[in-house]
Amino acid sequence: AAPVGTPVLGTLGRLHVNKGIDVMVRALAILNAQGVDAVLKIAGDGPEMPHLTRLIIDEGVSDRVSFAGWIDEPADYLHGLDLFVLPSRVEPFGLVVAESMAAGVPVVATDIDGPKEILQHGALGQLCAAEDPQSLAAAIHSALADWKTTLDKARDAQVYALSQFSLAAGQARLVKTLEQIAQNHLS
Repeated sequence: AAPVGTPVLGTLGRLHVNKGIDVMVRALAILNAQGVDAVLKIAGDGPEMPHLTRLIIDEGVSDRVSFAGWIDEPADYLHGLDLFVLPSRVEPFGLVVAESMAAGVPVVATDIDGPKEILQHGALGQLCAAEDPQSLAAAIHSALADWKTTLDKARDAQVYALSQFSLAAGQARLVKTLEQIAQNHLS
């Protein structure tokens, strides 16, 4: 459902420069300056924590950002979000994107290899330029401003994620592959 009250944005992952959390903090500051009401929950831990803590203060969004620390059960964390944001600079696959989709959480991600493929080139979520806080802020704003479209994409994304990335989907692909190998071996 559309958020009631202040929308909760969230990101989840190792706090490393490749994850682009600094870009997300800058995007939040842009949204804040534009009067867009949103808060950010950052889950994870890593070497960027001191830099991010300083950046949050410097960008004037300390009252809008919280750290959740390392999360053992991503699904529990994801269900507390209105919008999942993946601001990565590098992301070969993006497991957390697939997890967010499966949880039914709308996704905004950078238009890079893994997320672009998982989100079907934007059909299942919002994509934006990497390393660009303005582009990320615009994509988040667009998702927040049109909840009908955002939630429609999230529903389609959930169906896709469960059909492609669930344990049952993986088992079915494995069985099919093994059957093909057996058939080719016996022929």
